[in-house]
Amino acid sequence: MYPIEADIPLQWKDLSAPGIKPDLLRRPIINVFSDQHPKVRYNPARDYYRNSFAAVAVFDKEGDRQNRIGATSLVFNGGDELARTLVVYNDEFTGGTDITVNWIAEANDPHTGATKVLQRGSFTIPVPYGAKCEQLVKFKLPGKVDGGRWLNWILTTTKGGVERFSETNRLGALASVPAPKLEVTPAVLDVGKVSAATKEQWYCVRLVNAGGGASESWSLSGETDGITFNRTNGNLRVEQEIYFQLDPAAFNPGQNTRQIKVACGNSHSASAIKLLR
Repeated sequence: MYPIEADIPLQWKDLSAPGIKPDLLRRPIINVFSDQHPKVRYNPARDYYRNSFAAVAVFDKEGDRQNRIGATSLVFNGGDELARTLVVYNDEFTGGTDITVNWIAEANDPHTGATKVLQRGSFTIPVPYGAKCEQLVKFKLPGKVDGGRWLNWILTTTKGGVERFSETNRLGALASVPAPKLEVTPAVLDVGKVSAATKEQWYCVRLVNAGGGASESWSLSGETDGITFNRTNGNLRVEQEIYFQLDPAAFNPGQNTRQIKVACGNSHSASAIKLLR
């Protein structure tokens, strides 16, 4: 979860009300005063941590045991058979003890976003209140698979006819690891109004490699007039933050848009910066 960087002018309707009444909020802070900008920008870890506390859930025991975050991707080939032990939780005391688990083995192309279901299945297991149970699941990949795809395993739980949990696990790659795929988030960053008082404000965008490769060189270019970056090149290991400052004198009065571009191997991505001068 990332704070939003911007200056927020405040107008109070009732000046007689008790409490502190600031005229200006300079972020990064958590914004609860204005709907003009989002309160926070969530990163992918948010769903991971939220699922960790789900009461009715299913987790891949092998995935947790192997702890392959940051490790070289496993490569699976057509015809491989996989066996995974699922741990099903019913950490509640109402609503019944029957938990239905649905699973999908899916091929995902990170460059196009295209997905293809390879295998799917489901089972219902009685799990006592406040307890957990294990279930072994086996499935076989098709004899021929397209290379350069991620092998994802999507797990969901249903209790009382209502879906209670969903999580996508990356098991590895199919036939070969996908080529690097660079993404810049957010795709559009609206920093609001800039002025001489905001010249020292730092803003942030994130570089993410959604494809393969443990370490990839990147460089930055684009409409950088009036923008000062803390760095313009580096080595990307999964994700990295880039910070920049804006010089108000370099922008025309009214709405302004600048585009920054980042290249990583054969992968290119861009992010638009919007501001009001």
